[in-house]
Amino acid sequence: FFPTINGTLGHDYAIVMPQLLDGFFWFTSNGIFEPFWHTPSFCGGQPVLGDYASFFYSTTQFLTFYTDPLTSIYATVLLFSSLGFWGCYLLLRHCFGVSTSAATLGGALFMFNGFFAHRMMVGHLIYHGMMLIPLIAWLLLRSSSTDSANSNLLKGISAGCLFTYGIYSGLISLILPCSIAILVIIFLHKFIGHPTPHLLQRSLIFMVLVVGLSATKIVATQSFLHNFPRSDYALPGIAGMANLLGVLFNALFISPADIAVKAEPLVANMQWYLDRHEWEFGITLIPLLIILMGVVAMLMRTRVVPPRVHTSKWIWLAPLILILALPLALNIYTPNWNAFLKQVPVIKSNSNLFRWFLIYIPFIIVVSALFFDEISTAKNMRIGMLVFALAGLILLNANKDHLFYRNQFYKPDTILKAWRSTNSNSAHAQIRTIGGYVDNYNNPQRSANGNDLIARGESQLACYNPVFGYQLENFPVKSLHPGSVSEVSGGRFNLKNPACYLYPQENNCTPGDHFTVSQRAAAQNFAQYKPYEFKLSTSQKIANWLTCATLILLVLLFFFVASRRIMRIVKPQ
Repeated sequence: FFPTINGTLGHDYAIVMPQLLDGFFWFTSNGIFEPFWHTPSFCGGQPVLGDYASFFYSTTQFLTFYTDPLTSIYATVLLFSSLGFWGCYLLLRHCFGVSTSAATLGGALFMFNGFFAHRMMVGHLIYHGMMLIPLIAWLLLRSSSTDSANSNLLKGISAGCLFTYGIYSGLISLILPCSIAILVIIFLHKFIGHPTPHLLQRSLIFMVLVVGLSATKIVATQSFLHNFPRSDYALPGIAGMANLLGVLFNALFISPADIAVKAEPLVANMQWYLDRHEWEFGITLIPLLIILMGVVAMLMRTRVVPPRVHTSKWIWLAPLILILALPLALNIYTPNWNAFLKQVPVIKSNSNLFRWFLIYIPFIIVVSALFFDEISTAKNMRIGMLVFALAGLILLNANKDHLFYRNQFYKPDTILKAWRSTNSNSAHAQIRTIGGYVDNYNNPQRSANGNDLIARGESQLACYNPVFGYQLENFPVKSLHPGSVSEVSGGRFNLKNPACYLYPQENNCTPGDHFTVSQRAAAQNFAQYKPYEFKLSTSQKIANWLTCATLILLVLLFFFVASRRIMRIVKPQ
């Protein structure tokens, strides 16, 4: 699928590939340390750092500085698949104490989970950070007799850095369900009764670090979304708990090729059609079968009653059940409940909440690994079950009907050619014109590969940015039109000033305003991928200071710990 036999990629790579080229242009002009606040490449100019779906600070973007975007994307898929495997393996082996065979199977199940795999196929690259969920949980929960203050500090910081990476790499829209998925693992761990002596300490370090490091991104994003709240979309749901559970079961365990067709008549209040990839969460029937076999094995033993859970641990069961019920509660539909959800902050800005089903993926995998060890205590038996389960997992995934994904249409050739040309010639990128079409009413007209115009120095007027609406219905076109960015009309250039999207009051403008003739130097710098001066809000200044202070503190802490370790090595015995 990277690419398919037809040389194509998933449809949303029509957005991702031009953005990777855009980030490469910024890097070649400014290096990595100049903040990438805005880009001239799309919609005549729009925010980057303030866009919740931007991924300039991601592994994929970093790799494009040295290799082509397609290779970078595939390398990211492989890397985060591996991180998902090892994170889940370490979590199961060292935190839940399961056997090596059970941990290996759990890691493989998570590595192949349908949400990650199919989102990567269609181009939802911003979700690759969800594969860090088990690794973060492992860092927070892992305890041993050799843990020291430095060890706890390091693990809390590492978990915080991984979570912050998710925020900066575009995972903001799923940061709540990913956080809840981590919380579910912690509550399950507490319920089972495993010791977590350093959880509170590490969690505090984790939260402080996340707030400090991500302050700049979060405040900038909030500033953008404040002006474009996206709360006018209908929120779909499924009427009837039986229907909802049936859809969830299919999405998690069966993943039939026609799941979108089956789900559509059950979804009420649907404004936008949800195609197959929106229902892909598959972890196959294997974990479900293992759980059933484990339960049967426990009941068949002489000791029918399962191992007793200490009374003090039962207090964790109620919050665990409540959290697990949350995705169901958010996706059940009744008119009054739906109206209430449309008033809840953050929730009301979504166009669907079915993606919250991802919470169940790590939970079910962990539970299946626990039951795996209940089936048999014989090592050889466990190895045999592992081999059989892994073979089944591979065969089930390999034999799925992937026609929908093989028929994706985006061809990356234009972007790849532009990347190679810029990389080999060290050419300085520049946006010279606004490209695209408008109708008789000055409404932008979108095209499938429209953002590819960046390859020839044009900014797509009808770019795709969900902040402006799926059909750009909230995009303030104003006087933006196809033509040179240097054209002047009414004292304004044919180029947006993106600072107005984030901080309109501070810059004496309104969202969507253009550069004025008095801002000629700023407009020229912007069009040439150079930074330009603009005013920040007070909250953004504070956030920037907090992020910088946190980074400096981390660097000092790194040198302090490194110097102490070096001293221990060179110190005479």
